[in-house]
Amino acid sequence: MDKLDNNLGAPSEKEEEKTKEEQENTLSSLPKDEAPEGEQVQMSKDKFDAMMKRFDRLEYAASKAQLHKFDAKNRGKLGKTIKIRTFGGKLIVSWAEMVKDQVEKDLQSGRWHEEQITELTYQDGEKEQVPYVVFARRYQLEKTTLKSENKDQESGEITYELERENGEVVRINEKFVN
Repeated sequence: MDKLDNNLGAPSEKEEEKTKEEQENTLSSLPKDEAPEGEQVQMSKDKFDAMMKRFDRLEYAASKAQLHKFDAKNRGKLGKTIKIRTFGGKLIVSWAEMVKDQVEKDLQSGRWHEEQITELTYQDGEKEQVPYVVFARRYQLEKTTLKSENKDQESGEITYELERENGEVVRINEKFVN
């Protein structure tokens, strides 16, 4: 019993020899490196840069948490999909706070009465006042691709330059995208 407890989990001599033989057989079956010492490999710079970036990423990441942290820090934002709103076939570049915002409860009937109106500004500069309920129910989301992101140094506001599916490029404040 003592002999078993001392060797618990350790491989026997026969198992070690068998493992060594398997490793030698595996190594001998691999193709021999026929390149003379000091020979160089040629590849495109893009491939090399991609390989080095991957190597740096893997070397930095000591754990999954570190890998996630690295990816979040170095993720590219350009090319991602951003949705913008359209209403009645027109692109909305902004909407105002409520122009009219009356919400009251009728004490006799217990019903709520709402009159909420918002002002939409379209891409062509046209402004339109619409009931908020109509806007909230009928707007459409359109997918666009992010081309650039600009931050105003004074105000800190971010403006996106987006490409629509028809190839048109539009600029819109980050507040008005989803």
